[in-house]
Amino acid sequence: TSMVNINTSLNGIHLNSYWSDGLIVSTPTGSTGYSLSCGGPVISPSSQSLVLTPISPHNLNARPLVISDSTKISISVSGREEYHLLSIDSKVYTVKNETKILVEKSDFNINVANLNNYNFYKTLKENYFGGRTKEINMSKSKSLKFLFVLIALNISHSQDNEIGLIFGGTNYIGDVGPTTYISPFNNQNLSESKKNSMGYAFGIIYKKNLNNRIILRSSARILKINSSDFWKGSANYRKQRGFYFTNNIEEVELGVEFNFLDFDISSETNEFTPYVSSGLSYFRFDNLFYPNNQTEAVSYGKRNDFAIPITVGLKLKPLKKFVLSFEISAHHSFTENLDGSYPRFDESTLYSQGSFGGNLSQDWYVFTGISLTYIFGNYECYCP
Repeated sequence: TSMVNINTSLNGIHLNSYWSDGLIVSTPTGSTGYSLSCGGPVISPSSQSLVLTPISPHNLNARPLVISDSTKISISVSGREEYHLLSIDSKVYTVKNETKILVEKSDFNINVANLNNYNFYKTLKENYFGGRTKEINMSKSKSLKFLFVLIALNISHSQDNEIGLIFGGTNYIGDVGPTTYISPFNNQNLSESKKNSMGYAFGIIYKKNLNNRIILRSSARILKINSSDFWKGSANYRKQRGFYFTNNIEEVELGVEFNFLDFDISSETNEFTPYVSSGLSYFRFDNLFYPNNQTEAVSYGKRNDFAIPITVGLKLKPLKKFVLSFEISAHHSFTENLDGSYPRFDESTLYSQGSFGGNLSQDWYVFTGISLTYIFGNYECYCP
């Protein structure tokens, strides 16, 4: 049906032109029916009032209106079609547009029979505020509990879950210090006046073994990375420059792991396999810069970014319930400022030494370490 324009007047005064699918004029008895489903209020039978409720109005400010039942309502309809429909309770009439329709209270009353102990407010409470709502909420609660139980059963019923700790050392590859790709336990001093602060990483890891070859993994880690132009392996021009930094990273990672050999974590025998893994990391780090006439980077805030981890490793199952893994994971970040070489803030050219190094390749950070995970869940039984 097309939208109609319903011109409405109260006691001879024009109230509004409702652009809508229709308009409901309801008594208190009818206020809990169609009017209620269109957003109208529930009206007490003794309130001696009527309610005007627009049906799907085009105007956002068109809202239901409660008026006295002594009000005389005048309605006329216009629209694209020549006729419109008028519904009076169960009877429907076809009415020509611009026909004036008058709605007013009759001069006689009718008697309504009620059951014993009937009370409108008690019925309202049971049907709208207590009974049915409570049943619906209980049904939702039972559904959520059932879903939680299904998830818990899915996790614990099969022997394919691992959870544990991961820890090790870190190193950085970028525009400060040496470019050694794997150097997790560098114990050189950051500078002549500043003692070494070795990079480290620790966190938790969870794995879901889909089969003996493919594993879903997630982890959360805290890392500290650092580097210095004074360290062995730095280019000569870097040693003359003398920059050094420390950065703190908080990271979450999701990825997929692939075993080169079958690795059955439910097996009673020892298992061994090399593996590779990749995915996506989201991390938070210190945004660094080098103040004028200083060689140590300082933080001017925090920043979030992404990285792509590329991991290779070896793992074995020396005990029935534990898996020990050794891995090296290089993270290609999407930032160029882990080392303070590419600061970006207001008036950075006034307070910092500006950008340096290559801006066509992002910084890398590398984790080298071990993880120890505990296998949990129930063994599947195929006994007849």
